[in-house]
Amino acid sequence: MLESKVQDLTRQLNEEKISSQGSQQTYVRWGKKICGTNSTLIYSGQAAGTSYAVTGGAANPLCMVHEVLWSNQQTEPSMSLLRGAEYQDNFWGAGSLDKDVPCAVCKPKHSTVLMVPGRNKCLPEWTEEYHDHLSSSYEGHAHTTTFVCVDENVDFLDSE
Repeated sequence: MLESKVQDLTRQLNEEKISSQGSQQTYVRWGKKICGTNSTLIYSGQAAGTSYAVTGGAANPLCMVHEVLWSNQQTEPSMSLLRGAEYQDNFWGAGSLDKDVPCAVCKPKHSTVLMVPGRNKCLPEWTEEYHDHLSSSYEGHAHTTTFVCVDENVDFLDSE
């Protein structure tokens, strides 16, 4: 039963892969400054989002460029603030605590990008862009975030 379901989903994904040939899709490689060999770097930056300590703001993280061009608009007290992200423990490697999180926006050489939660291997006939860990904010924090895949071999923006 389960094998049949996996085969059906694989068939559907492969059909989607064929039907989306030529699309200009991109993806964010969280935790790295560069893309893999199957992709072209559009830009690199720093992961950013709403503070974990607030209850409002946006849930999705952003890959902010290093060379930010600000408008002359002033923020208002009712607006959300954007903060750079840091690794909050040493899960990501020795000395990763409080290091800034890089990101890279990548354009794959193939046409479709898909993250399949709950699998550590690609579906048949698909190409792995990078190997990663599913990550989000600590569930005890006031602010909710989305799940992202962070590269298992992270880089740091700070001096190492």
